Amino acid sequence: GLRYLTILDKAAKLVEQSTGEKLDLENLPLNDPATYELLCQAETHGLFQLESDGMRELLRNLKPDCFEDIIAVLALYRPGPIGSGMHHLYCDRKHGREKVEYLHPSLEGLLHDTNGVILYQEQVMRIANQMAGFSMNDADNLRKAMGKKKIELMEQFKGQFVTGAKEKNQVPEKISKAIFEQIEQFAKYGFNKSHSTAYALISYQCAYLKANHPEAFLAAVMSCYISTVDKMVTYLEECKEMDIEVNPPHVNFSKSNFSLKEKEIVYGLVAIKGVGEKVIQQILAERDRKGPYKSIYDLTTRVKPELINKKVLESLINGGAFDDLGQSRSTMIAAIGDALEEGRRIHAEREAGQLSLFGDGSEPVAEENWPQVPEWPDGEKLAREKSALGFYLSGHPLERKEEELLPVRSHLIRELDEKHHKQPVTLAVMVSHIKSLQTRKGDPMAVVTIEDRSGSMEAVYFPKAYLEYRDDLAVDEILVIQGTAEIVKEEEGIRGERKVIVNRAYSLSAAASNLASQIGIAFPSDVNEKMLFETRDLMNRFPGKIPVTLIFDHLDEHAWRLPVGNQQMVSGESEFLDELRSLLGESSVRLQIARPKERA
Repeated sequence: GLRYLTILDKAAKLVEQSTGEKLDLENLPLNDPATYELLCQAETHGLFQLESDGMRELLRNLKPDCFEDIIAVLALYRPGPIGSGMHHLYCDRKHGREKVEYLHPSLEGLLHDTNGVILYQEQVMRIANQMAGFSMNDADNLRKAMGKKKIELMEQFKGQFVTGAKEKNQVPEKISKAIFEQIEQFAKYGFNKSHSTAYALISYQCAYLKANHPEAFLAAVMSCYISTVDKMVTYLEECKEMDIEVNPPHVNFSKSNFSLKEKEIVYGLVAIKGVGEKVIQQILAERDRKGPYKSIYDLTTRVKPELINKKVLESLINGGAFDDLGQSRSTMIAAIGDALEEGRRIHAEREAGQLSLFGDGSEPVAEENWPQVPEWPDGEKLAREKSALGFYLSGHPLERKEEELLPVRSHLIRELDEKHHKQPVTLAVMVSHIKSLQTRKGDPMAVVTIEDRSGSMEAVYFPKAYLEYRDDLAVDEILVIQGTAEIVKEEEGIRGERKVIVNRAYSLSAAASNLASQIGIAFPSDVNEKMLFETRDLMNRFPGKIPVTLIFDHLDEHAWRLPVGNQQMVSGESEFLDELRSLLGESSVRLQIARPKERA
């Protein structure tokens, strides 16, 4: 929890710096509507104890509307209650799908807040104390005996419970035995409510900040997870979904850590690999002293030469820290040598002028030399950005292929959770790392790191799949992978590992012809006879085995779908699809992908 105490502190300070509002985290209103709306929608990425996929599903089902519900959800989302179905019982009773019943009227006052469910250890102790006359010491011993499953001791307590309930509250033996059996069933899962309450307060504080000050909260979260690539990708995607602008690190706007500029998040310079804390502090001090930097030459002449070298400048440039200062990144990279040399010269002249008795006191000026070099292609620019930041910030290479990838994949990586365990999936991904291995028998295989715009995971090529599909395996290659998802079960809110066991894998250009079971051709609203004839001719030029359906969405409130039939099936090769998109528009191709085949 210490990380989240830091996040809360950073977020509160960012709110005060940007708005002037001083938040009292210890006295936030516990009935804030925006906070509960966020929790009901399970928009909980970044929230303490609440961001795992399983927890988000529970929140959507529970729909918390009071602080007691948050305490309960933290106690419910554990292996015991989930394994017994207690979480479903709690939610069904809360929303009236199941009637709340009590075995004895005296239980209502003790279990009303948890919908008649024994959820907390303290409830077990109070039932034993108030119903059966147990001392608090005996009640605590009962709780311990249940947790440790001491059968003989439990039998002793059962007799004491039944006798005490009859003597103190005239509870019939049949009912007291049933109550004790219910206690036995639930108490082994019972959570310490005081512990859950303390956690729930931190969870609520996080949720309140995200609901009411999302920019400050997410900036604080990313400050504390800057070295965790998967988390950063998740939080950047969250910013995008919440329409929060995230600006790359910049020598003229960034602070050391994440900060806010109006309603936008500004990356901290600390995010850039290879740029040390001493360099950052010097850059910021110089900026505060003499104002914004005009170029890399300006920076090398102002920051001490012993702190600035080629690697530091490359990292700053590739990370976007000098964007919008008049030169392209490729030009600045080409000018690094001259900029460093000019920096050393200016510093030497400045030092000599200070030592000279006859110096005129004028400031030496750098001569800026900008080589004429072409700008990098988008792919190289993004690759260099990833090398500097650890991930893609200004865009992802796959975003430019979204129209092609959308109809091919079944899921984004981020969407895979426990319910997909052992299920077939189709992923459209880019290869970022390949680790070649051998089985115990000496057969070649590979564990491949794959990524899409939502995150990354491992794809395991066992020998049979590796031998069949290894020709397309290359770093930065875009692949369509079909296989079986394996999701390691989450425990105590910690996300399990995700991987896919590869059954089939094709390059994007070959995916449609190998995986499509049907191709839909969607015509634009301005379709005319010429388009229809050109589409027919195009289909004739690319005969194959994939059936086609013509789609006219605009002709009626219900789309017209006309199967062409077996006489004019087509191939799914990329040239055919590219020409089709060129003729009818980027969204004209709608692929139906065959269900992934399990590999023995």
